[in-house]
Amino acid sequence: MSMPAELLLNPFPLFAQMRKNSPVFFNPDQGMWSVYRYNDVRTILHDHANFSSELSNGLPPERFLTESLISTDPPRHTMLRNLISRAFTPKVIAEMEEQITATTNELLDRVLGNGEMDLVSDFAVPLPIWVIAGMLGIPFEMRAKFKKWSNDLVESSEALVTGDYSPKPHLEASFAEMKAYLAEVAEERRQNPGDDLITRLVHAEIEGQHLTHQELINTCVLLLVAGNETTTNLITNGVRCFLENPDQLALLRQDRSLLPSAIEEILRFRSPAQSNIRLAMADVEIGGHQIKAGQRVVYFVGSANRDEEVFADADRFDITRNPNPHIAFGHGVHFCLGAPLARLEARVAFTALLDRLDDWELAPGAVLEPLPTILIHGVRSLPLRFTARPVPVR
Repeated sequence: MSMPAELLLNPFPLFAQMRKNSPVFFNPDQGMWSVYRYNDVRTILHDHANFSSELSNGLPPERFLTESLISTDPPRHTMLRNLISRAFTPKVIAEMEEQITATTNELLDRVLGNGEMDLVSDFAVPLPIWVIAGMLGIPFEMRAKFKKWSNDLVESSEALVTGDYSPKPHLEASFAEMKAYLAEVAEERRQNPGDDLITRLVHAEIEGQHLTHQELINTCVLLLVAGNETTTNLITNGVRCFLENPDQLALLRQDRSLLPSAIEEILRFRSPAQSNIRLAMADVEIGGHQIKAGQRVVYFVGSANRDEEVFADADRFDITRNPNPHIAFGHGVHFCLGAPLARLEARVAFTALLDRLDDWELAPGAVLEPLPTILIHGVRSLPLRFTARPVPVR
């Protein structure tokens, strides 16, 4: 199931081959199914009764997010989601735009005079970490720790789709450190409530019940990790798309009203979340194949969003694409709660990049190194050269 670096950088030809020849594929060594076509993936996402997110059975809890929004099914999932969704209302998101814009420009101010930056470490990583840290009420100065914890958890979660549950002491230690820190913050908020999301989670009640300790801590972990991984790679992948398709960048500069559809096309073309997993709860048929109860099913969002049967000229990056029914944020009850926030951050980020940076190019000699996981699509570093634009900031 693991992929070499060149395939992680560009898995899409392999996905196309699998959609054509083996769209539903069983790996007997791992005892898992892989699903590649759009309609099959969408069915899995929609049918939570037959394809469960509760994967904790038999997995080491010191490495995985059990009892959280992404690892529960209704009705508990519904109660958790209703609680957390209060932090992501349209009003709350809209009120964050001014500060997100200020932070975006502050990050660019630091590098504008250099004529170059690492888009990942200088911009795409710190921006969403600032946002989610602010929501949780955690000091932004912890950002280096946040990113390390996030990277380690993603690496640990890779086992869900590889089946390799062998001990990984450094990952287990990192997860324990993150949970201990968040437990300490939660206890402090219990004693001294603040105006932040952790306070609201600590004191919230769902049908007369408080969150369990495990639900509370793992929900905070999930928000911390998901709150930065998707947006970081949405921004990074978007700039990569424009570097590879300068005609589309020129079109966007000519018509800024295309920015919302450009963001949707980035989400489709290089989906930040490439794959995930479900557990079959009953014998069920997908794509003409019989999946047995208890078997695990890996579904590839990155492949589904390039499906030729759904998207015309699917391997072309087209910021005017309409309709664009991608499933980069999922589908059904597990549709990403943070999607509006990620879209807002991306819109603010690309507006600032377009306003303030001209002549985008990959730094000469730069070699892109992929994130070492099939769960998340992105690169570790994106050295970007540019010319500062002599225009006022909006």
